[in-house]
Amino acid sequence: MSYFDECCGTCKWHEHDPWDEEWTCSNTSSDCYGCVTEYRDTCANYEERL
Repeated sequence: MSYFDECCGTCKWHEHDPWDEEWTCSNTSSDCYGCVTEYRDTCANYEERL
C-alpha cells in the first residue's frame, strides 16, 4: 500500500451519511472527527477498511 492509498476514501472511519450525501470522519481519536471529509483527505489516524 502506498502513502496515497492511505486516504479517507480507503479508511474504515470514513462513513457515508445517507441524509445529506456527504462523508464524515467517525474516529473519535482524529482531529477530523465529525468533519465532512473528501476521498483524498488524510490524517494520522488512518485505519485500512477491511
